[in-house]
Amino acid sequence: MKTNRLIGFALVVVPFLVVLGARLAELSDMVACGAAVSVIVGLGVLLISRVTRSDRTLPMPFAPPRPTDIGAQAQTALQSDDPQFSSRTFIEQCEGLCSSMGSSSLDALHPHLSDGLFQRLKTQERFGAIPLSAFVGTKVSSTVITSYTVGNAWQQLTARVTLGASTHTQTCSLTFLRRRTAKTQTSRVASACPHCGAPLQLTATQRCSHCEAIVNSGEHDWVLCELSPGAHQLGRQSDVLDPEGVRLRDAALSSEELEDRAALTFWRWVEARRTGERARFQRVATEGMLELLDAFTAPQGDVSLGNVELRALRSGPAGDEAHVLLRWSDGTQAPRAHQTVFKLRRPTGLATPPTLGLSTSRCTRCLAAITDAESPGCEFCGASLHDAWCLHELEPFHSWAEGAVKLRRQVGSDWARSSTEAQREAALRVLASLAYADGSMSAVERERLEALGTSWGLPASLVQSCLESRQAPTPSLSRELALSLTHELAQLAMADGKIQPATRKRLEALAGGLGTQVELGRALVKLLSERQ
Repeated sequence: MKTNRLIGFALVVVPFLVVLGARLAELSDMVACGAAVSVIVGLGVLLISRVTRSDRTLPMPFAPPRPTDIGAQAQTALQSDDPQFSSRTFIEQCEGLCSSMGSSSLDALHPHLSDGLFQRLKTQERFGAIPLSAFVGTKVSSTVITSYTVGNAWQQLTARVTLGASTHTQTCSLTFLRRRTAKTQTSRVASACPHCGAPLQLTATQRCSHCEAIVNSGEHDWVLCELSPGAHQLGRQSDVLDPEGVRLRDAALSSEELEDRAALTFWRWVEARRTGERARFQRVATEGMLELLDAFTAPQGDVSLGNVELRALRSGPAGDEAHVLLRWSDGTQAPRAHQTVFKLRRPTGLATPPTLGLSTSRCTRCLAAITDAESPGCEFCGASLHDAWCLHELEPFHSWAEGAVKLRRQVGSDWARSSTEAQREAALRVLASLAYADGSMSAVERERLEALGTSWGLPASLVQSCLESRQAPTPSLSRELALSLTHELAQLAMADGKIQPATRKRLEALAGGLGTQVELGRALVKLLSERQ
């Protein structure tokens, strides 16, 4: 095609020069006519070349839209983990659920919802709102899978749904969770139990009447855990503080379950503050919290709950604590945004039931659903409902954050107490060399390393010198200190939210020098799960 254009160009320009020369030399008109014919032929060749090229390179205004890469990547990643997964089937099921949300009662929808989301919708309904009004009287015009992530325990799938006709549409995002070990069962029909495949005949507690599986636990199939207007945005989450190693002692503990439990507790708290009824709230709160309930301002108007994020795990004489940050707003005449840390507590020595999942409103001993009875004990086995994670304190985020900063400094000082200054200097140079692996140190990485060097007690001048270290030998450390440095390496590698290939290569080499390749892999998987 390029050759045709060159020929056409020559047939236009060369004859033009011939005509000009013929006129100047007063040659015959025949030469001029021949040149004119050549010009016409050349223009024809250029036109044909232009037309034949147009089917390959369209002008920008008419180019077809490119498909979004994130949806294709999500589908590819999901099918690599679950070959039987079908995006078409999932989208059909998602649209069927949306249709049900516009016509069915909340109780009928409960098998498809986590307990935290179900409690939110029930509370809003109780105060006169129509929580699923966007789905009433509308049809789904399109559904797109926008993200898929995998953590230590859970898979997360987000779909963007567009409702309404072309002239008036609205978008909402649906986030589903499923246990990481769960797989798609292609032979199962929609109305069958996701565990045993028997015809689904639910009891009042969302359990299969045949196998007793908890249908909305997320252990066997996708469960809707978040419903929000607009396009879902994955926010960057902070690292979970866990200085006493609560997660190491409780293998089944996961951020997702704690966050769903905190959401459920939040809506029970809103209900108790606005109505003055404490019976339902006392089943998810400690006695100390009940005594302090009136000390907090009651939420007013249409309350909405935004991001829910596990920020810290602590362990002490009174038991384990989970500090969960909730961002919410009320619906007063001047709406206010709030950031409140819910501190959930459970008695010492207890572990997370492995089959509870997202059905968090249950007795942790017999897994019976929590009813509306006034007794703080389980009606079926008599166990205390306070053996689960229960709210024992509320704290504004700004005051909690001050304590968290001190705690982080204290955790950093543990390295300072157990190492020499030379080891700390060498470790900071190693971290700086990792930051330079992709060519430059970002502002986020520099800020993190400066704070780390200061918390280690290194002089400011030495810290700045270490931050210029593009290559540094791996220091000789004890096993304990090598593990601590490996954790810092993993944190720094994830500081920008993703790991570049050059950074990964350097990271693996450093872990190899420390002899902590396995621990590095575990640390990265943990960090990825915490930021989903």
